[in-house]
Amino acid sequence: MVIAQVLVPILLLLATGYLLRRMVGTDPRPISQAGMYVFMPALAINSLSKTMLPAEEAGQIIVFSIILHMAALAVTFAVAKIFRLSPTTNIALQLSTVFPNNGYFGLPLLLFAFGQPGFERGIVVNIVTMLLMFTLGVYLASSARGGWAHAIRAVLRTPLVYASVIGIVMKSLGIVLPQVLDYPVTMLADAAIPLFLVVLGMQLVDVKVSREAEKIALGVILRLVVGPLLAVLLVRVMNITGLTAQVLILASGVPSAVITALLAAEHGAEPELVTGITFVTTLLSFVTLTILLAWML
Repeated sequence: MVIAQVLVPILLLLATGYLLRRMVGTDPRPISQAGMYVFMPALAINSLSKTMLPAEEAGQIIVFSIILHMAALAVTFAVAKIFRLSPTTNIALQLSTVFPNNGYFGLPLLLFAFGQPGFERGIVVNIVTMLLMFTLGVYLASSARGGWAHAIRAVLRTPLVYASVIGIVMKSLGIVLPQVLDYPVTMLADAAIPLFLVVLGMQLVDVKVSREAEKIALGVILRLVVGPLLAVLLVRVMNITGLTAQVLILASGVPSAVITALLAAEHGAEPELVTGITFVTTLLSFVTLTILLAWML
């Protein structure tokens, strides 16, 4: 019953976005941009400035998240070598398996599963993932033509970075927004979660499963199975327990981030393979996440 209460609202909002795109033809790009440039920054400021999460625990989550991403990158690289995959296929797998959808999918999941305390921890996880996606992810996707200069410019254009700094500074200095500003920021933050899921549902319309079933299956296993296993191992090594451990493990089991498909398409890193993995991991994650939730709750 608890698992249904967590997953059913997510599925309904995804279906709403999917049907809205299919039946009405609504363009998800302006809504997605509003989410990235308005709703996500408001959510970061509102959550980080008001969080009750101790600084030491937030630091532990940041270290964990960085190590987990690097471990996933190393495992994917090793698997690509074992199966003798081409360099572009290797990059496509890395984009699909290293960067989970901790924002549009992970944050609603953590909120429904663990309430506000789990959601606050998820915000920290999402910020780390976003920063790595717009640095390491952009570098991987553009390794043949861009490099770190392009990645740095992408980071500097990301409002979430500045919003996160603002929220952390406000919390550290005890700064409280006046009500005339706090009210609209809070409203935008509260609306962010359903907006993210509706947008994700709309974006899934454009995701197609390619004919490369074996490579897609490999990506699905790495993202939905190996990812959580690495997280379980890492929380034990770092001696992380309680709610934080549950949040970190559950966040590691979400599907591939949709934005990785956009990066792959922009830089020619086998976008059909990336979008195929994104689509299949999103569908199958309801099975794997149910198993994870049943194990933890």
